[in-house]
Amino acid sequence: EHTVQVYPRGDKSRGLHGVFVTRSPMRPNPIAISELKVLAVDALPNRSFRPGHPQRHAHCGYQKYSRLNQLLLKRRLQQLDPRPQ
Repeated sequence: EHTVQVYPRGDKSRGLHGVFVTRSPMRPNPIAISELKVLAVDALPNRSFRPGHPQRHAHCGYQKYSRLNQLLLKRRLQQLDPRPQ
């Protein structure tokens, strides 16, 4: 079972919060951490859009250093290494 609620910084005394509110780096959807500009609205259903904190938003290149990419790069370098593994 997956949940989008976590204890902020693992502190259970603070109660469960939404994973996006906690600014956790382990969010389930990278698009939700992207800053965007709404250009137009056409019959948008009732949704909750909240202003963010630009100083805390992900910066360009954030995913370049993600754990998955680090592991993929390590694996690729091992494949290219002519020395015995």
